[in-house]
Amino acid sequence: MDKFEEIEYKQCLASLKYYDDRHLSLLKFATGISSAVPPVIFALYNLDIETDLDYWNFVTFLSLITAIGLSALFVAMIQNRLYFLYPARQVNSIRKSQFSGKNPPLFQNQMYTDVDINAFKWMSSQTLMNLFVSLQISFFFGMAHFSMNVEEFTNYSSIYGSLSVVVIMTLAIFCFSSLYLSIKSKYRPGISDHQ
Repeated sequence: MDKFEEIEYKQCLASLKYYDDRHLSLLKFATGISSAVPPVIFALYNLDIETDLDYWNFVTFLSLITAIGLSALFVAMIQNRLYFLYPARQVNSIRKSQFSGKNPPLFQNQMYTDVDINAFKWMSSQTLMNLFVSLQISFFFGMAHFSMNVEEFTNYSSIYGSLSVVVIMTLAIFCFSSLYLSIKSKYRPGISDHQ
């Protein structure tokens, strides 16, 4: 391995760690926001304030703001996944070149050498994190739906309608982001980032 490849390999491994840590940090931040808002809503409900239209308007507003904020974090997580992919491919490419050269190492390689990695993998930890945050976003959209319609429907129809919103939004957000990652991962970094 020449000096450039060695430096490139080390820098790409450092980038992999950085983007993996960043993904986890974004998840923690999103979960912190998601876990802070419901207690505020329930605390106001339990203050024995008459649950009138102003309370439900506040719940709608707070739920929508939270869902929009979580959506921004989710977009950052999806883009972060692409940024994670590029150094992973470079590391794998360097590994592959080292093991297929004239003087391959004496040991058998146990690490990845695939350079055609798709950004969307069903069982990757980052995909599961993305699914979790899409569920959080959908929960707040469902909560907004419930609070907007609490006066118009019976309790059961409002709850079922809100649960439907949660399920549909979770599937839509997760499927759209998965499709986006699958499409964008077919391109090289410069093309994928700036289209």
